[in-house]
Amino acid sequence: MSNSASGNQVIVYTRAADGTLTWKANYATNGLGITGLTGSNQGGLVLSEDGRWLIVVNAGSNDISVFSVNHKGLTLTDRTSSQGTMPISLTVHGSVVYVLNSGGAESTSNIAGFALSDGQLSEISGSVQPLSGVTAPAQISFNPTGTVLVVTEKSTSKIDTFLVNSEGVASAPNVQSSSGGTPFGFDFAPSGTLIVSEAAGGPSGTSAVSSYTISDSGSLTTLSASVM
Repeated sequence: MSNSASGNQVIVYTRAADGTLTWKANYATNGLGITGLTGSNQGGLVLSEDGRWLIVVNAGSNDISVFSVNHKGLTLTDRTSSQGTMPISLTVHGSVVYVLNSGGAESTSNIAGFALSDGQLSEISGSVQPLSGVTAPAQISFNPTGTVLVVTEKSTSKIDTFLVNSEGVASAPNVQSSSGGTPFGFDFAPSGTLIVSEAAGGPSGTSAVSSYTISDSGSLTTLSASVM
């Protein structure tokens, strides 16, 4: 993704058997990127579980683009409001898509949910939920079962969890302290364990990793505190 402020694009490469990448094409999202965002977030584009749809944030125009995916390339099928300011991260489970809106320097960050159907996004009523304030968030992701959303807040060193019901509606956030400073990108182990990288404010040599279990109520329990 180019994230260009003059026009965001998805950049496509082909991959050879030896792993070599060759540029193939650029596809306009019809939205705008934003300067200064590179490296400050995770998950700006995501592929649906069936591989048919690519969903992309446009941080500069506050919207989301959807492309159909086939052997010939990408075709733009939808572009819709992210229901917030500066969308930076996406996650998908089945037909439910959630976006993380950073909010910029002054607006409260939030999340918003959408139903994905035949390349179109429709807002899920009641799904918009705030984070703890102006938080400089980094990433949003479903847990492996799609029942909990997790968001990392860099500037507050908090990790938010949201329960997701069968209709795809997220609960209010459960805001919890990270084991270490500046929680950033994260992923889940096959067991469901949450593994979080920590930037520790940014100084060289201080980054760490911590891990957590997530209860059915969304509460985090530290398995391993910050490990450098």
